[in-house]
Amino acid sequence: MKCPGQDLGRKNPADIAYNLPCYSCGNPVEFFFDDLHRMCPNCNARVEKDDERLLKDYGCAAWCKEAEKCLGAERYARFKEISKSKETKKEGCLEDCVKKD
Repeated sequence: MKCPGQDLGRKNPADIAYNLPCYSCGNPVEFFFDDLHRMCPNCNARVEKDDERLLKDYGCAAWCKEAEKCLGAERYARFKEISKSKETKKEGCLEDCVKKD
């Protein structure tokens, strides 16, 4: 069975490959949806995929029982860490909003 969450035929072309700026020199670094990081071709700095992009590219990991096996331990752990952090922030915001009312 082919994973529907990672099927390129179901992705918008702009979500398959895109550029992120290098943190060191500003040079565009090409990323593909399944990359966690890339090396800048200009200054050789390691550029990490930002959290929002990681959540978008691996959103299927939130519900798929095969996510850890599919994504690998490093990507899955990073996804879970970011997802948990985002949920904690969202819960904090909701609590703050309720307190104000």
